[in-house]
Amino acid sequence: MSRVTGGSVFYIRNRIKDAFGSSGTMTSVDVTVNGEITPGTEVVFEPFVGDKNRHRMGPFANLTLTFVLSDKVPGDVVRFRAATGPDGADTSYIEEIRFLNLVEEE
Repeated sequence: MSRVTGGSVFYIRNRIKDAFGSSGTMTSVDVTVNGEITPGTEVVFEPFVGDKNRHRMGPFANLTLTFVLSDKVPGDVVRFRAATGPDGADTSYIEEIRFLNLVEEE
């Protein structure tokens, strides 16, 4: 990200850490674990919203970090997604980790 935007790796890291320290947007979701529907929580962070250097971040200005959590999954993390826009609105960057062997999202 630093290479693409020309920004400092430390600045970017600190904005992401600050976002994690904030109250991200939390939504109740259902996840299927081993064939059973169980409650989960989706937490969304947008580290560069309101940032004074947002205009310099290119597509990463809209970076969205999404976690889906459920205590029915070992480690509680069902899915992690980093993308340059919510719901794939901007496909400049998408990285996702899912625990597919146990979980299907509803």
